[in-house]
Amino acid sequence: MKNATNKMLNLQKKLTHLIKEKLKIRDKKIDISKLGIGKHSKWDSLMHINILLDVEKTFNIRLTMKEMTEINSYKDIINKLKKK
Repeated sequence: MKNATNKMLNLQKKLTHLIKEKLKIRDKKIDISKLGIGKHSKWDSLMHINILLDVEKTFNIRLTMKEMTEINSYKDIINKLKKK
């Protein structure tokens, strides 16, 4: 159970860092876990595709077109990563 918890924390940490870098977020008060497409001025449809491409590269996964259309937020990405 401890390994699963550590793995989840590592996924969250990596994803948070990735999104902060892509959106150029420096404010520590912003809760990244509540962000998604349209919920931050820089997270538009084009940035969304860029984020998903970086998720594929960072986590060494492949998302299908269907999966990409189902993902709209940080939480959606985490849930998809848990299944991969």
